[in-house]
Amino acid sequence: TYDALDSLSNRIANFLRKKGVERGNRVAVLGERKVETIACILGILKVGAVYVPVDVSYPKERVDFIVQDGNCKMLLSRKFLEDENVYSYSDSALAPVNSAEDEAYIIYTSGSTGKPKGVVIPQRALSNFVHFIAYRWGLGEHSRIALHSNFAFDAAVEDLFPALTVGGTVFVVPEPARKDVFIMRDYIARN
Repeated sequence: TYDALDSLSNRIANFLRKKGVERGNRVAVLGERKVETIACILGILKVGAVYVPVDVSYPKERVDFIVQDGNCKMLLSRKFLEDENVYSYSDSALAPVNSAEDEAYIIYTSGSTGKPKGVVIPQRALSNFVHFIAYRWGLGEHSRIALHSNFAFDAAVEDLFPALTVGGTVFVVPEPARKDVFIMRDYIARN
């Protein structure tokens, strides 16, 4: 539910604040295909920081490179949240601190021409894109969107934020369905 997502993302934001994460800091997120990843992204944004999605299938060297190159203060994962007992933190909302000029997220390129490069997306661009997609697709509270993209690929932004901003439902497509067109067809039909 939105209430549960808000509560968990507030807990993550309060945890991050307690650990010294401030407006403009960068925090990497290991993009497991779980609701907790969405809560991490929202929690990072709520504290005023910048999220840097990292694919769970990346080799350790690439993860280390992104965390270091992106100047990330920490790397969040579902296991990290459990180990740090993030669920025990307050679920009270933090006051908004961002401006339209602040960074929202950084997506790393594939690195096919050498080392991966981080592409910085500001809050203003994210907001404009999200509102355009919500309007263009005619999204509303009854919309049901399949989040099929990898979190480290910017198409995930298109699947996630527009639906959330209008009160729609986001279905995080399970990994098996992402890799098999027949399973995906059945998943979409069921949901």
